[in-house]
Amino acid sequence: MWDLLFNGFAEVLAPGNLIYLLGGVTVGIILGAIPGLTATMGIAMVIPLTLTLPPIPSLMMLMGAYKGGIFGGSIAAILLCAPGTSAAAATVADGHALAKAGKAIKALKISLTASVIGDTFSDIVLIFLAVNLARVALQFGPGEFTAVAIMALTIVGPASGKSLLKGLITAVGGLMLALIGLDPGTSLPRLTFDLNELVDGIALVPMLIGLLTIPEIMAQYEQRVKTVKAHIPPPTCKDDTRITRRDWKLMVRPMVSGSLMGTAIGIVPGLGPTLGAFMGYDAAWRQSKHREEFGRGSVEGIAGAESGNNSVSGANLVPLLGLGIPGDVEAAILVGAFLIHDLTPGPLIFQEAPNVVYGLYAGLLMANVLLYCIARGLLPTFTKAAGLRVTIIFPVMLVLCAVGSYAFNQSLFDVGVTFSFGLLGYALNKLNFPRATFLIGFILGPLLEDNFRRAMVISQGELHILFDSPLAIGLWIFTLISVSTILYSKWRQRQRVEALAPPQGQEAITEEEECSVSEENKGGYLRVSNFVLQLGGALVIFGFFLFCYLVVFPAQVETPGGFGVSALLFPNSLLFLGCLFSGLLALDHIRRRKDYGYSKMNYNAALRVCTYVAGMILYLLGLEYLGFMISSVVGILCFCILLGERKMAVVGPLAVLAPMAIYALFEFGLKVQLPAMPWVD
Repeated sequence: MWDLLFNGFAEVLAPGNLIYLLGGVTVGIILGAIPGLTATMGIAMVIPLTLTLPPIPSLMMLMGAYKGGIFGGSIAAILLCAPGTSAAAATVADGHALAKAGKAIKALKISLTASVIGDTFSDIVLIFLAVNLARVALQFGPGEFTAVAIMALTIVGPASGKSLLKGLITAVGGLMLALIGLDPGTSLPRLTFDLNELVDGIALVPMLIGLLTIPEIMAQYEQRVKTVKAHIPPPTCKDDTRITRRDWKLMVRPMVSGSLMGTAIGIVPGLGPTLGAFMGYDAAWRQSKHREEFGRGSVEGIAGAESGNNSVSGANLVPLLGLGIPGDVEAAILVGAFLIHDLTPGPLIFQEAPNVVYGLYAGLLMANVLLYCIARGLLPTFTKAAGLRVTIIFPVMLVLCAVGSYAFNQSLFDVGVTFSFGLLGYALNKLNFPRATFLIGFILGPLLEDNFRRAMVISQGELHILFDSPLAIGLWIFTLISVSTILYSKWRQRQRVEALAPPQGQEAITEEEECSVSEENKGGYLRVSNFVLQLGGALVIFGFFLFCYLVVFPAQVETPGGFGVSALLFPNSLLFLGCLFSGLLALDHIRRRKDYGYSKMNYNAALRVCTYVAGMILYLLGLEYLGFMISSVVGILCFCILLGERKMAVVGPLAVLAPMAIYALFEFGLKVQLPAMPWVD
């Protein structure tokens, strides 16, 4: 083995091969940093460039793009609060909080270090334990996968913030929306409402961009002040730009646990780096002595999430090389790359082409070194780019997010999905519902339903199949321990908060606060009871779940060709839980009604939000009827003015040059045809 690995390094370090690996990593970082462009797209774009290459440089370039893309997503997550990839979603809160505190370089360095360490660990595990670990993954059946999915849902606990009930409600909502599409048992359309665009379900990338990015842009429009501030504040001291000794002490345990979690998840086919990120974040939260910092700029949270998602990238090659089973979408694309070169992934590849396998191993390790060096060199550039004025960067971000969601399937329907989930995310923010738990439920929905349904078919409806094997029993025990730990931790945290919090009256707004309003936001306020707002939100959600239970799903069953009564167990269970949790939340609001104060709603801010929503709708219509260039130029111009930018010498060139740059990137770089002017055709 050592001779083969040494020969692999010799081949990788050849100047020609090293250039291909370097190019793959660089392309991956850039694409991953752009919201809407994923590591999957990076690999897909690189494949045509590798058709004439030998197997080793071809695979190295593809894996370099994959590794660079996974890390690149954290750049946008930290600097723009817009994860470039779904795997970076767990990094958003803590990373962006540090960036807003003037510690963007520190956050990026923590992310990069944790990514490289987690990735390297999983690559070493791949080299030494590929075949043996693949045998463990082979033992997973529908019952075990169901237990894994339920266990993964316990991540909802630490991601729920102050209210566990709100986290559970949004998780159930995510699971519900994941039901849209083809029924896994009958392959018949389900909850598509005769829309062909929903047959394949709601795409993850448009949903992710809308849920996590658009609400942040809307918040900027709502809170606009007369003096425009920089989006990323500069560092205030030397420690804001480096990893201190205290940071290293905090990072060690999360990186170890995140690497272990991510590697284990990568070995199991179908789970992917997004789950690895949330599991690593969850493990960091459980081990931390400073849990109150999570979501507010926790070093441990970033280290756990980034080591968790990047350690999946090496481990997911275990089932690919050992069993011929791709661990995720990116690994599935790599299967095509193997087949292009007349290689079949699986146990026989170790005998038929050992030089290719160990060359790939060496390339994986070398890619981590190049990733660290390239990313460290580009961090100041990324930070300066993110330091542009809010009035400039957010209109361009809106166009880039719209085009990124369009490029995924080249469908304007996906752009509408992005804007719709943006409105949903904004409403969740206003009602203090966590968006991360919605994302967790949406990602885990297909895995949970598919395996639960298969388990029920195999056992003819008997639940004992979920507890038949020692492995499944161990997973369920771990889940119970996890839930108990979360409930106890939440209870202790609530006790501490109640002991330290001063008594609150109903009047939360003082005269001094009302007088400290900026000149830009004057224009009258509407005082709203927080109790009425929160109770109304809980009742609306309860009504939604009840409506689906009484009207939507029965109608779907009665429709000719519907998905059948036998398939109602899973959705009905979700609807019951949704009604239960939202009902309990409403009762909790009623019980604590005296603790709520009042919020003030500025008329001008509400008008700006409504204008922004109307602008999004008009921009979507413009893409359809005017094409990309005209609608984007006009859109950026109008959104800049709406946000308060009055310097036409800046707005004018920006409105023209930004769409031209985006057009060149997608049309000529990614070969994605953007909406053209209809009358030109």
